[in-house]
Amino acid sequence: MTRREILGQYFESIIKDLRGDQSAKGMVSSGNSADSLVYGTDEKGGQLSGSDYFFWQIVGRRPGKFAPPDAILQWIKDKGITPNDPKMKLETLAFLINRKMATSGTEIFRGNKKGLEFQEAIGGDNLALMTSQIGKAKLKEMTTFLKAEIK
Repeated sequence: MTRREILGQYFESIIKDLRGDQSAKGMVSSGNSADSLVYGTDEKGGQLSGSDYFFWQIVGRRPGKFAPPDAILQWIKDKGITPNDPKMKLETLAFLINRKMATSGTEIFRGNKKGLEFQEAIGGDNLALMTSQIGKAKLKEMTTFLKAEIK
């Protein structure tokens, strides 16, 4: 197995874990953030990238500025959230949610809700398996080289 293949498996495991964590924590709205996860590899390394939204799902949003109103409105629509008062417009609900986030931060930031376990996804079992596989591949490469040199 090549390093590139090993890294590909590693990134696939990370993506699977992050998507599972999103689903388990009710963070899936449109599915766009999960679908945005992509990676590239070569023999020297690789890179995983995805939507900026992952940052907010990991650490939360601190109080301060309002989020883009259109983003909050789209999130409400994607989640299927409806106002308790049937007379209230979705735009009004979006403003109220946005104001709450601007004054208090999100539940993840406040510690009332757990964010995505990004460190666990990139470390833990996934990292251990990858490093083990790279070690085995390197050992096989060295053994093959030494056998050829001894002959």
